[in-house]
Amino acid sequence: MSDLLATARDPRANQVSGFARFAADLSPEEITGAYHELRLRAPRRRAVGKAYFVGHTGFPGGDRGASNRSEEHLAIAMFNHHPERGGWPLPDGRSLMILDYQFPLKARRADAGVGKVDLVGVVDRTTVGLIELKHVDPGASGWGDTPLRAFLELLSYCAIVEANLGDITMEMTPAQLLRPVRGLEMLVVGSATYWQKWEDCSPAGCWQPPLATLVRAVSSAIGIPAGFLWLSDPAFEMGGPARRPHLTGRPALNNVEGLP
Repeated sequence: MSDLLATARDPRANQVSGFARFAADLSPEEITGAYHELRLRAPRRRAVGKAYFVGHTGFPGGDRGASNRSEEHLAIAMFNHHPERGGWPLPDGRSLMILDYQFPLKARRADAGVGKVDLVGVVDRTTVGLIELKHVDPGASGWGDTPLRAFLELLSYCAIVEANLGDITMEMTPAQLLRPVRGLEMLVVGSATYWQKWEDCSPAGCWQPPLATLVRAVSSAIGIPAGFLWLSDPAFEMGGPARRPHLTGRPALNNVEGLP
């Protein structure tokens, strides 16, 4: 049985000219089995006295200094943004309220390969939404992580969150989340420049069909919806120690053609 964290880090999942073939070769049954295995051995922050919501303030950095990665600043800018009626409208008419960014999952420093969820929110106050955010600066020469790697990373984080969902939702207020909780949802969100680069990437070949097939099969098997969205007009200003990153455009979330 494959290790889901290792699969997400596999260089083939991030190879521009080969990730479509790697996606086609992955077994949905093995990925599903690896998901359940990771859920069983997931880190448990509450067991070691650590919270999940750690008091982020909307400023980049913290004790370790400010990050200059634009992707991280965009995530914080989305957290700082407050659309009308309090939530981001989703293409299907539901509403996403973003609650936190750089959401920690490690219980101990030794939890190798366990990262942070870019953004955590709730959909219609009933479902916990996990967001993997991808952004590439317009002038960048590369493409950033592949959509396959984005999905596999999010899937591994989802297994850990599902294992700790009760503890995590206990830290949410009734104004944020209604009880009983309906479950989880995974969203890969990319900026317009990110998706445009991948749509125009001829070395990647026709990557949408194998990725869509894998995502639909795994999502159905674990009973957790997964979707891909693009953030239109994601103009934002970087932040600093005394300045919050903030969106300057008129952003909206839209479906990515050819993907769930």
